[in-house]
Amino acid sequence: MFLYYSYAENTEDWKIVISLFEERINNKFIDPLNLLINCGNDEGSGFSVVAIECLLIELFAAFRKGAIYNNRYCEENDPPYQFKDCQDLYTNFLTTVAPFNSQFSNLKQGQIKREDNLFSALEFYTDVRCGLLHEGKTKKNWTINKKPGSEKIGDFLGKDGNKLKIYRTIFLRRLENYLTAYILELKGTGEQNENLRRNFARKMDNLYGFSPNKALFEWWRY
Repeated sequence: MFLYYSYAENTEDWKIVISLFEERINNKFIDPLNLLINCGNDEGSGFSVVAIECLLIELFAAFRKGAIYNNRYCEENDPPYQFKDCQDLYTNFLTTVAPFNSQFSNLKQGQIKREDNLFSALEFYTDVRCGLLHEGKTKKNWTINKKPGSEKIGDFLGKDGNKLKIYRTIFLRRLENYLTAYILELKGTGEQNENLRRNFARKMDNLYGFSPNKALFEWWRY
């Protein structure tokens, strides 16, 4: 389908593939999220919005690492780019990649100083991501909110007493910001950009059902 033979060469074929990815994310996730935020009710649509936002975090994290899910993954027998448990992939992304790393910590929530305005990536994963996707609810002190005033600026997480607040619309804006920055990274010319394209290509092959081909494509070699 595509002719991108080397992740080091930023060719026209690469531009086509990157545009295809961007269009897919916007059409299938970003645009529906904006529609849901703009037209949905304030009483219940927040759960759907944040559930999809959590899904996008996982998708972005997997593309950044070139990681492919395998529910039968065995470390001894399967390639290292496969995974079964996404917790480490998810929390590492939140704590190391902008703009999310400005608000997430590797610590548990009880270990974080209140004045630091940071939030536990692990507890966000277990209590928000897993809570919504597996149980249809946020757990413990996490709540989903609309922020009064502007919904484009400020932090996407906040605290109100013991409550940990997710500002659904600002969170979406940060996801949009990340997508824009990631697209620019994929088009860059440095060594780090090449590695990102390598991982990106492996995920795109997998997404469109292409079988691994180590002889032809560099990103399947490990």
